[in-house]
Amino acid sequence: MRLVDLNPRWGNRDHVRTDRVGVWFDCPGACCAEKASMVGRGGYVPTEGEKERIWVPFANPLDGLPPVSGASGFGWQRNGETFDTITLTPSVDFKHGPRGSKGWHGFITNGEVSTC
Repeated sequence: MRLVDLNPRWGNRDHVRTDRVGVWFDCPGACCAEKASMVGRGGYVPTEGEKERIWVPFANPLDGLPPVSGASGFGWQRNGETFDTITLTPSVDFKHGPRGSKGWHGFITNGEVSTC
């Protein structure tokens, strides 16, 4: 599966910087497999039957500035500048997502998404 298939969006969480300090994407886990994406509906909390969205802040944002608040000391190293080329380290562990989600744990390497 490719990251581009998971409705990725560049994002920010501090509402000061414009963009590309992290990435949002639909949960690729089995827990969300048959659910619809909430992209296009707006909001950040899924309703019943919608996929969770995963937020991954970068330790090295694309804008060249320090990580956003809340990501300092805990941001993912990013290589690549597009959804097709991005690699994140370490793995993304979303096993303890909101609303009691079973979640997902996996890797994003050169835009390819794989499960641990």
